[in-house]
Amino acid sequence: MRRRDLLELAAGASMLVAPHIARAQRAQTLKFVPAPDLTALDPVWTASRATHNHGYLVFDTLYGLDETFTARPQMVERHTVENDGTLWTLRLREGLQVR
Repeated sequence: MRRRDLLELAAGASMLVAPHIARAQRAQTLKFVPAPDLTALDPVWTASRATHNHGYLVFDTLYGLDETFTARPQMVERHTVENDGTLWTLRLREGLQVR
């Protein structure tokens, strides 16, 4: 096969694909499918990354991390540490309930 024939074949193949590319550019909906499916909702009993991310988006935590990965109170109003770090007393923000 000559080089020129190969280039013509490649150009012809690209013309066959062109209508599909134009149709795809007109689409208005972006569909996002994460790699793993969410199979469990409890982040305590599973090691799934999808469940872990879902838990952080849905459930509130006592402390959260800021942009410098420093722990900041989220549900906790204040805390005290006693007995050489073996006894922690956490006070929740007003309006939160322990269930």
